[in-house]
Amino acid sequence: MKRLLIAVAALLMIGCATRMEHPSASLTDQKMIRESAIEKGLARVHFYMGEEEMYGAMIPINRSMEIFINNQSAGIVGNKNEFICVDLYPGEYSFVWRSVGTTDRSYEMPRPLVLNINESDLVFLSADSSLTNSSLLAGGLLSAATMKLHPTFNRAYSVGQQKISQKRLILRNTIIKDSVLPLKSEKPETITSLKPAPIEEENKNQSAKPETGIHEKLEQLKKLYDDNLITKEDYDKKRKELVDNF
Repeated sequence: MKRLLIAVAALLMIGCATRMEHPSASLTDQKMIRESAIEKGLARVHFYMGEEEMYGAMIPINRSMEIFINNQSAGIVGNKNEFICVDLYPGEYSFVWRSVGTTDRSYEMPRPLVLNINESDLVFLSADSSLTNSSLLAGGLLSAATMKLHPTFNRAYSVGQQKISQKRLILRNTIIKDSVLPLKSEKPETITSLKPAPIEEENKNQSAKPETGIHEKLEQLKKLYDDNLITKEDYDKKRKELVDNF
């Protein structure tokens, strides 16, 4: 009975699935992915189709899905033989996938996977899903009308590397990194301590500095008075100005 339910569910899902076929990415991009070459200051995330869990059995997903990073589209994986990758700045991101095709109503709202990605990271995300409890009728029977799956991403490294080695790269998205902002950025903040001080502050600091040469000026003023070149009144007035300014 269990095998029958699984087979019926698989047939129902395959029947309503939308699939696409995309050309392979450029040879340059394929070489960079094969050699794991990442530009300095970036990380790379790979997306590929995983499996759907039904009654404990795992069924390979083979339907077109659109990948979203922080609610922004990053590309479409057309079938189980394709994968895409995205170069991103370090930071925290939310990843979800949605089934493509208006006739496919078997999926509920996706469950986002939030990851913190560091510089030079190689991340492999498998697009998986599982049945919800509402999909089951009394006696454990599966209802096609109420069958609902929760799309989610699962992170894998060694398995992910092996999986994409058996698939075709169709897209290396290097543009989205400049338009999608991390939820939390790991990029170093701009150094502000090197900014020039405001003009008012600089003038204030300069005016606060003690004036040098006051003794020399007082001596010169006294000499002028002693040589009868200025009057006593002029001497007292100028001396007061010098002392007050000091």
